[in-house]
Amino acid sequence: MAEQSFGLVVDFRAKTDKELLEITAARDVRAEKAFAEFYQRHIRYMYFICKRDYANTLGEDGAEDLVQDTFVRAYEKAHTFSDDGITEPDKLALRTHGWLRRIAANLFQDMLRRETSVPTQPLAPEHEEQLADTPSADDDQEPPESAQMKLIKEALSKLSEREQDIVRTVYQWYEKDKKLPSHVIDDLTEKHKTTPENIRKILSRARKKIEEFINAQGTNRAT
Repeated sequence: MAEQSFGLVVDFRAKTDKELLEITAARDVRAEKAFAEFYQRHIRYMYFICKRDYANTLGEDGAEDLVQDTFVRAYEKAHTFSDDGITEPDKLALRTHGWLRRIAANLFQDMLRRETSVPTQPLAPEHEEQLADTPSADDDQEPPESAQMKLIKEALSKLSEREQDIVRTVYQWYEKDKKLPSHVIDDLTEKHKTTPENIRKILSRARKKIEEFINAQGTNRAT
């Protein structure tokens, strides 16, 4: 896609994702065409991702709506994209895909928050099923928060921001008897600039801290 601007022919196909989003963020006369090129470049990938990861919950039509909502949000948040100085095309594409996947995941999680009373705070492994079974907001009466949940929330508040983010993200994808989608760890790896192995170590340590806090509170109350 090319157009003439200020006497020069602009070939948007030659622009990097960062350049396209910078033009989009500027909201000048080139913004719509720049974003149209960005959209065409990544739409097939996002259809694949959203149908793979969300169709079971949202249905085919819901997953397709999520794709469109993702690009609407990407247009609105174009100024937030950073390539961290990446210049290699393949690595830059991975960076862009991770950014778009996070937008889709955040939109999906927002939908879940609106439709259920299940708290978004994560739990240690043995408590995950308990939280997953919490009644929805459609029930006649929402049950009061349990003492166990209050302890868990207090334990979470003791964690670092990074630990909280990792545990919360992993829990939000928790489904009984289902494996965590691989892209969740990939997204966390990119977001926190570390390795998948370190993400798993941080998650393990955070869960241990939660359990130690809960056990210590139980011991203190028993004495």
